[in-house]
Amino acid sequence: MNKAAVSSTIAVAVLALSGAAITGSPAQADYDNKQTVVLKLKTMQETQFGNSSDPTPGATFGATGALTMHGKHFGSYARICTVAASTPRRIICESGFRTPDGQFETRAFTEGNFAVFSSAVTGGTARFRNVTGEAEFGPSSGGTREIIVYLNGVRR
Repeated sequence: MNKAAVSSTIAVAVLALSGAAITGSPAQADYDNKQTVVLKLKTMQETQFGNSSDPTPGATFGATGALTMHGKHFGSYARICTVAASTPRRIICESGFRTPDGQFETRAFTEGNFAVFSSAVTGGTARFRNVTGEAEFGPSSGGTREIIVYLNGVRR
């Protein structure tokens, strides 16, 4: 084979291999099987425990209840919060959500008003494995609370 033919053969082989690595990579295939999902949840029959206005560091409070989405049962959730400091008032909260598609958890650090807050999504199971995102907790009224959850990396 002459020098030009060898160069052409090498160039074609390199392009073919690099193309296969880009389009056939397992990481790319995994990325293609994920999506961003917005869950508009509402808590029902929320049962609260502890005293959310207790300023004592170490005091705990929380809630548990059923979840609905579009007016239909969609699972359950629980939240527990701990007062970390009284002045300024600092609270750390963890929430767990169990849905038909798997579980996910959130963590929040909030100062001052606890009625409305944002929380980071820290991971999950099943379709929610390795998700990231944010949950926005609305005010609680009459045993219900709206929670909007933005999940990135949800498995299809």
